[in-house]
Amino acid sequence: MTVDARIETLDRKHKDLETRITHSMNSPAVDPIELRRMKQMKLWLKDQISELKTRH
Repeated sequence: MTVDARIETLDRKHKDLETRITHSMNSPAVDPIELRRMKQMKLWLKDQISELKTRH
């Protein structure tokens, strides 16, 4: 997998997670633990994307 393809894949996952977080926050039965886990994963993905862009 090329670096560009990896960045694209991570970016897609980041955007999908952002959508899930938004829907979860609008839900009356939001699970705070799951929400926190998703936010942490989103931040990790953002960090990975930034690191790959810096190296590339």
